[in-house]
Amino acid sequence: MPAQPGTIPEPVRPSPAVAAARPEPPAVAIPVADPVVPAQPAAVATRAFAAAAPVEMASPGASQSNDVHAKAKRFAKLLVEEIQLYNQVKVAEGRSKRDLYERLRPDIEKSRAAYQKRYGGVIRDADYFSEELVRILAGNDRALLGSSFSGLN
Repeated sequence: MPAQPGTIPEPVRPSPAVAAARPEPPAVAIPVADPVVPAQPAAVATRAFAAAAPVEMASPGASQSNDVHAKAKRFAKLLVEEIQLYNQVKVAEGRSKRDLYERLRPDIEKSRAAYQKRYGGVIRDADYFSEELVRILAGNDRALLGSSFSGLN
């Protein structure tokens, strides 16, 4: 039956045969919480802790020192990689002629000064900048830097 103007049509309902053929929606499983386990008495917990292997705690100063060393290494690596990136032709020539330091001396010394300014007063027991020069620029062959390179003696 067509709807009359100004009236709201009734929703279409499936026939009883179609409704019976529809499968029922699957049952939803309701998660069950894990049972609450009572806490161990203090004596049992203490024995378990005592039986565990000892853990050495680093002093807060050691942690800060390691952090400063890690930052200094990263900064040295960044500086040397920057030298390598902006001087690719000189790096290739310096490796073949075994005089990397002479060819790149201004850039190396400028970067060394930046490293020393930031970490020279804090780290005196390691020369991460020279280590990165040898590792990155010279491919772990110190001789490629040349005889005028005085780092890592």
